[in-house]
Amino acid sequence: MKCRFRMLVLCLSILAGGILMIPQVHASKPIAQITSFKGDVVIKTGLDVTKVTRVGQPLMTGDQVQTNDGEVQVTFDDGAVMKIKPFTSTMLQEKEEESGWIFKSKDAVRRVTVFVGKLWFKSGSSQKKNFVQTPSAVCGLRGSDGDFGFDNVKTYANMYSGELAAVGDVIKGFFADPNISDASKNAVYTALQTVYQKNESAKTTTDTVLQAKVQVEAAAVLQVVAQELKKNPDQTVVKDVAALEKASAAVQKVLEVKVVVAEAQELKKAAEAEAQKAQAQGDTAKAAQLKQQAQNADAAVKKVENEVRQAVSFANDAVAAAAAGNNQEAENKTRQAESFAAKTDVTNVATVVAEIKTVVTTTAATTTTSVATTVATTTAAATTTAATTTEATTTAATTADTTAEMTTTIEPTTTTSTTSSTTTVIEVSPRR
Repeated sequence: MKCRFRMLVLCLSILAGGILMIPQVHASKPIAQITSFKGDVVIKTGLDVTKVTRVGQPLMTGDQVQTNDGEVQVTFDDGAVMKIKPFTSTMLQEKEEESGWIFKSKDAVRRVTVFVGKLWFKSGSSQKKNFVQTPSAVCGLRGSDGDFGFDNVKTYANMYSGELAAVGDVIKGFFADPNISDASKNAVYTALQTVYQKNESAKTTTDTVLQAKVQVEAAAVLQVVAQELKKNPDQTVVKDVAALEKASAAVQKVLEVKVVVAEAQELKKAAEAEAQKAQAQGDTAKAAQLKQQAQNADAAVKKVENEVRQAVSFANDAVAAAAAGNNQEAENKTRQAESFAAKTDVTNVATVVAEIKTVVTTTAATTTTSVATTVATTTAAATTTAATTTEATTTAATTADTTAEMTTTIEPTTTTSTTSSTTTVIEVSPRR
């Protein structure tokens, strides 16, 4: 009896261990938080693009932080600090990276990408390897603090303490703050700004089709990010970008299917509404036709909605895994997303959408013409017509953003890291 009990405990332990070893993409925890900000600052987490509204807002690996006419301070969990200047677009990543040719090892790495603009970065107390990178260079930092930037052409670094080892061309010394002109010419900056504006508009409506289309554009931002980072001279960066590019393409493709499904759901509602109107006007044949179209839409959506839901989930997991540097996991999730997307009979849904559009549009036009004819007849029969025109003016309310005072006490820290590139010792420049 005791032997059987021990065997049962052993089997359960092995099973539990196996479950715990399965990568949990959704279980990722924040790597940093907003510790102060002023003006307009936007964060992109997954497909969600929101404005920073409070201190303490968490940041995940793979998040993009972008300033308009504003500034923000980010503090990482090991005490590393980053101050982002106005008109700057960045991405934050923390992950494990493999190094070595024969004797391979894995290192905890933090990569801060500057797509355009300027930031100040100070290393934390952990043993993470810190890299600040741009599309044209990678700066490996050792116990450092300094300014880093990119103006769409050149990479800049102005070190106050510590050492820097660069891959690619880096101009060292003081450099000017960024401006809106540089930002407006940057593909990542403009793509994210456009998605943010459209996302804000979509939130004010119940239009699910518009909301789905905005998500497609949010996924497309990652494609722009990938294209910029593919220019980087460091092959480690380029290798990781390949997984991100493939995963984001899968997300975009799946979300395009979601748009078609959303159109079918909205047109079903429209068909039901027109059917009620036709029934009220005594056109039973038209009402029956519209009801049938609504039923067709409902059947088409139900047939694919489970596959679409699964595909979206796996595609989001693929992007999260790629951002965290889990390239194998990203590839697996991408394949699963593509598999579920392939099962969706989106062609049938699109056909139903086209049919309903034709019927609903024709019915709505007929109803409008009928009403217009009635109004015209009534007006012609009248002997006296009074017309009054009233213009209304709407004044939009303005909201002043609360400005948080940004203060940071810089304390000396020492961080040890290694890099395969040539190490350049930078003389300490006086603080401005």
